[in-house]
Amino acid sequence: MRAIIAGRMTIEEAQASCNIRSRKTIRIWIRDYQQGENIDLAATNLSELGRKKSTSKAAGQEQIEVLQQQLADEKLKVAALNTLIDVAEEKLKISIRKKPGARQS
Repeated sequence: MRAIIAGRMTIEEAQASCNIRSRKTIRIWIRDYQQGENIDLAATNLSELGRKKSTSKAAGQEQIEVLQQQLADEKLKVAALNTLIDVAEEKLKISIRKKPGARQS
């Protein structure tokens, strides 16, 4: 990643040298490296390595909680919109939803 960032190597050259099929994999590694989330493989202090892993696990857990809250909010929004459509169809006597098997024009 350092060689790619420094311009000494292209992504394609890194793919070939490391036998990696996807450019996306390397891009993700570069992004993580630039964000400082990579684990220093040369770290000799195992407790420091364990601390880094637990910190990233805590950050991952926090991200999971945020995503779960967003999912719950979106589910609530979908339920509200479905209720709105149901009420509109009933009160206004109009068909809003597509009928199953309807042909496209």
